[in-house]
Order: sequence, then C-alpha cells, then structure tokens
Amino acid sequence: MNDQKKRGRIRNKHEIMEALRAEQFKPSKAKRLSKMLDIADDEYVNFKHTLAELAKEGQLIRLPRNRYALTDSCEKLIIGKIQTVKSGEYGFLIPDDKEAHPDDVYISRRDLRGAMNGDRVLVRIKRRRRRRRREQEGRLEAGVVEKIIKRGKTSFVGVLQQAGGQFYIIPQGDKSTLPSHRIPLARSDAKDVGVGEKILVRMPEEHNPGAKVYGEIVEVLGSPLDPGVEEKALLVEFGIDTNLPEDVVREEEALLLQDWTEEIKRREDFRNVYCVTIDPSDAYDFDDAISVKKNGKGYCLMVHIADVSYFVKEGTAIDKMAQERLNSIYLPGTVIPMLPEALTKQVACLKEGEDKLAKTVIIRINENGETEETKFVKSVINNKKRLSYEEAEEIIEGRLQTDDEIRSMLEASAELAELLRTRRIRRGAIDMEIPEEKVILGADGSVRDIVLERRLRSHNLIEEFMLIANQSVAEYLKKAGVVFIRRVHEPPDKEAMRHFETFVTSLGLHIASTKTNDLQKLLRAVSGKPLSLPVNYALLRSMRRALYTTKEEGHFALAADDYTHFTAPIRRYVDLTVHRALDRLLMRPRQKWSAKDISSETDYETLSSVAQAASEKEETTDRLEREFLKLKACYLLKDRVGETFDGLIVSVGERAFWVLLSRPSVEGVVPERLFKRRLEFDPATFTLTSRERKKSFRIGQQIKVRLVAVDIPSRTILLFPV
Repeated sequence: MNDQKKRGRIRNKHEIMEALRAEQFKPSKAKRLSKMLDIADDEYVNFKHTLAELAKEGQLIRLPRNRYALTDSCEKLIIGKIQTVKSGEYGFLIPDDKEAHPDDVYISRRDLRGAMNGDRVLVRIKRRRRRRRREQEGRLEAGVVEKIIKRGKTSFVGVLQQAGGQFYIIPQGDKSTLPSHRIPLARSDAKDVGVGEKILVRMPEEHNPGAKVYGEIVEVLGSPLDPGVEEKALLVEFGIDTNLPEDVVREEEALLLQDWTEEIKRREDFRNVYCVTIDPSDAYDFDDAISVKKNGKGYCLMVHIADVSYFVKEGTAIDKMAQERLNSIYLPGTVIPMLPEALTKQVACLKEGEDKLAKTVIIRINENGETEETKFVKSVINNKKRLSYEEAEEIIEGRLQTDDEIRSMLEASAELAELLRTRRIRRGAIDMEIPEEKVILGADGSVRDIVLERRLRSHNLIEEFMLIANQSVAEYLKKAGVVFIRRVHEPPDKEAMRHFETFVTSLGLHIASTKTNDLQKLLRAVSGKPLSLPVNYALLRSMRRALYTTKEEGHFALAADDYTHFTAPIRRYVDLTVHRALDRLLMRPRQKWSAKDISSETDYETLSSVAQAASEKEETTDRLEREFLKLKACYLLKDRVGETFDGLIVSVGERAFWVLLSRPSVEGVVPERLFKRRLEFDPATFTLTSRERKKSFRIGQQIKVRLVAVDIPSRTILLFPV
C-alpha cells in the first residue's frame, strides 16, 4: 500500500484505537502520533479533537506534557464503575475488564475525590491494602480516582436547606448516591427558592477530581407534603424520563395512519381461530393471546404475540427511545410505557374484536406434556374475548356462565397448564410462592387499601404457556446459530444455600438437601402456612438474580438449558430484539439458513450491551416499584398512628425485625432503638429477645403491633409490639 493511499484514511475513533493498539507505541504527543498513523495535514485538527475525546472517554490517558498513552497499557491504571457502601464511607472499583483485573479495588472516601456510586472512572493503583475491617475481605489493591469518565447519575432530588450562608440539598434515596451526603448550591441559584421546597438538582457531567462542585437547580417540584410531588420526586430519584421526544411523536402519528391491508394478505390467517387474552383487570397493554385445542390425548397450543418488530424498525426514533427505556414501568395509578401510548394501545395491542398482526408459536404437546412439534409463523389474529384473571378463574371453576367455546378452551387450557407445570417440576424447576401486593386506589387517586393478590389457576395457566413459548423460541434460535439475548439464572452460591439451610433448620423445618427436588418438597410442606412467606422470601434472597446475556448459559430455577424472553415485546426491549432475530429466520427458507448470514460480531457486541443495560434497568425498576409501594403504604397509614394491627414476623436481623400486617398488607419495621434496652440476637434460631418485656421475636410468629410513626421522606413505617 503506497503512502498516498494510506494518508488520511484513519479518521474515526474505532480506526484510531485499532491503529494505536497495532503500533504498541510509547507515550507520545499528538503530532508524533499523527505522523505514526500517516494522518493527512488537513485532518490533523480533527485528529487532535478525536484524541481528546478518546481521553475523555477513558480509552486513552492524557499524561503530563500533553502525551497520550493507551489506558490498558498502563499497569497501574484501571477503568471501571464505582460501587460505594451504603454509608458512603468508602467504595470499590468494579473493573470493566474482569479477566485482566479479577479483583475489585478499594477506594477510601478521600480517594473517591467526588466520584459517586455508579460513576465510570479511571483509577490509579496506589498500593496493596491489608485487611482492616470485616467488609474489606482479603488483601485488596487500593486506588485513587484520577478521572471521572461518565457520571452514573447527574440528577438528584432533595429538600432545599440552608446552614449559615450555604444552600444545599441532601439527596433523596440511598446514602451511597454521594460520597458526602450533601450537594452545595450557589447562593445566586437558590436565593429565590423557598427553603423546605423539594427541588431537582443537576450535577455537571465534567468534574476535576478533588475540586468542589456545585449543583444547579433545574426545577422546583413543590411541597414535600404534596403526594404528587413525592411521586414525581421518586421517579426523578431513579432517573426515569417520562417525556416523549418530538421525533417519536411524529413517527407515532405516521404509524397510526398506515394501512396494513397488504401485509395482512401475506400472513397466516388465524382470525377464525378462537383466541382470548387473560390479563389483570386494570391491564395497560395486551402482548399475548392464547388458543388451545384438545386433539385426542394431546393438545395444540397457539401463543400469539403482538408483532411489535413489524411496526418498530431498528434505528428509528421510537426504537431509540425504547432502547433508552428498556422496559415499561407499572406503578399504582401510573404507567411509564416503553413505547408511545397510542402506538401501544391502537396499533400493537391485541384488543378484543380487532384484526391484529402477531407472531404465533404453534406447539403440539402429547399426553405426557412433551413437545412433539413446534412452528413459528407471522400471523393475523382476532382476539375473541378479553378476560381478566378473575373471570377466567370463575369460568374454569364453573362459577361464571359463558359460551361453550370459551368454557371448553379454558378447561383444556387448565389441563394442559397443570401437565406442563408437573413436568417442569419433575425436571428440577423451583416454583416459589411470592404473592404480589396490589394497591387499591380510589376515584381520586388516593390509596384505599393494599392487599396480597391470591394466586389463581388462571395465573399459572398463562405463566406456563409463556414459559414454554419462550423456551421454544430460545431452542429454535440456538439451533439456527443466531445470536440472541438469553434469560439466564446461575445456580445459587453454596455459602448462601448453607445459610438458607441453617435458617430453615432454625424454624424447626427439615430439609434433606439443597437440591432442587428437596427445595420444592420444602416449599410444598410450608404452602398455605404462616412460614410460607418467610421461607419463600429467604429462598428468593438466597438465589442469584436472573440476568440477560448473549452467553450460552441455562436457567437454574426453570431447569432449562435454553431460555429467552419473547412474549412481551410491548413492554420489554429484550423481547423486541428476540423478535427481530426470529424475523431473520422467518424471512429465509430453512435450507438457506447460515449463521454467517443471520449473525455477526456487530450483533454480538450490540446485543451484549443491550443485555447488560436491560439487566441493570430491571434491577432499578424493581427497586423503584418497591419504594413506590412503600410510599403508597405511608400515605395509607399516615392518619392511623396509634392504632393496633395483627401481623406476621417475616424477617429478623441483629437490630430489628420486620412485620407484615394482615390488613392492609403493609410491611413495617420494629427497630431496637424503640426498646429501652438492647435486644439479644440468637443467630442459631434467628430470634431477638427483649429481657425488659420478657418476650422473644422469631420468624413466622403471629404478633400484635402498634403503629408508632410514619416517615414519608424515608418511606418508613415504625411499629412496636403491644
């Protein structure tokens, strides 16, 4: 290759990084690097800007005298995310490259230098640190933050406070969001805002470690006494954006005007196949419909899923918004949808009596619950009936009169679901009973009650059909050699299971081993009894979180080698990516399948990134939903301080125990500080004893408690034994 052809060809960041890695250069100035890479003279200014951007992103490190070096070539420099402990007193760097740096790096409070929980940073290793306290296990390397590459979070909510001449907020939420628990505000920014108002503050993206940083007031939310303000503040606290970009609105309007007649002609026509949707009575969207027909001793199951990938194309504004949001969030009285509302409800949802585009999974199952044949097609369906779980349950039990077609289909569905569940349990799946709280709202939006939802056969029916559809899609994509996002669940940590075994034994229960079959026997033994909730919660806490990944791993709790999420593309972005992977196969005849054609390295990298982000967003959403429920519980009980309630002790710690009230189904805490003397904790029996009251408190115990206080800002309900 001659110089003329080579000069000026290396321009974008990726090409520059590839070229620099190939050169194995020593730390150098921009001019020397440009000559090394044969950058044309007229491209030099752009090249310098690109180097600066790469340094800002942490891919390069800028050394004294304006020299650049590859970050990963400097042994004492590591890039990763900061994870601070709850107190904010210190933190750890979780390295990006776990193969090169398998151990976390200890960062003292001083050496965090303004870095916050979740920030992506560049850390310099200082020395190896000896163990000094229990939390810092083993011999960890210690480091200091040299550069904040990207803030994990820039917006914070808090009440405006003033001490002397200094205005500040203490961020709402977990203390680990900041190394020092207050954000100072410029006097000029805060002087016109009333002290005591709840405000939204933004931190600057760029920050020199060690320098004092002031937050900027972005919005005055209002009085903390206003429930609407508290709910909005909670969304901001968790970084939830509810705004709809203008380009998304334009695309949505165009989709609403489209005619699908020609597309319908190209699809399998299942409009005469009897199908129904079964969802909560207050469901926002309808992703899935089912059809079941009994054929002799076997069954034909059809799972119809809204064909969102047909409407939402990759790279569009709607797709970009969906990828940002990653999932819909369902809160009492509030929904933050992944997709625009009109697109969801008018175009994609499988509404009753309307022709809708779908992808249909057809599964033929024999009398033993074994899959004999699976087929995937693009279809058009017409949902004949929209049922709630309660209505479906009443039909199955014969308590609600309906037409013969619905009744016979639901009876066959219940039979098939039980067959599938039995087979799943036999192969080693774990079926936990974790009831969900349901917030009952009045017409004015106020909280009227919080109840535990009873698990119905109709819930199990839909769950089993979605499980087998998801598993069938995963097996199909794997066989084709397609890169796709899997739903995986690693086996539990052995130490965690030993703790669980100790806990169960302390309750007077017997467990032969922690193998899945014995765990399931234990769950059956406590089902319907006071210990059911504590045991199920403890087992859930002993398990690892299920995650999204492109790696070939199985799902422990489902006892499945291959599993994915396919059945909810309206509300989960991962499902939308799986639909697109399936689209590639459905567009090609089977004999023309080629892993090279339908998968690429770009797919793997892009989907791996989506998978990681989706796992993180799911965890954030779970925390938000829990905190929102706590807030609603506080509003429900705030005027009932002093009242007595029946409850069940569901958890015991060294300095507190937690009680689930019978009605409303709200959890509160009984902290040690409410007693005159310290409580004695017995780790062998998970029991707290109060000598002054001559009482012991243990998991599974029925108890009467008095509501002592409701703290709305911290979303805490304080209880005390009667």
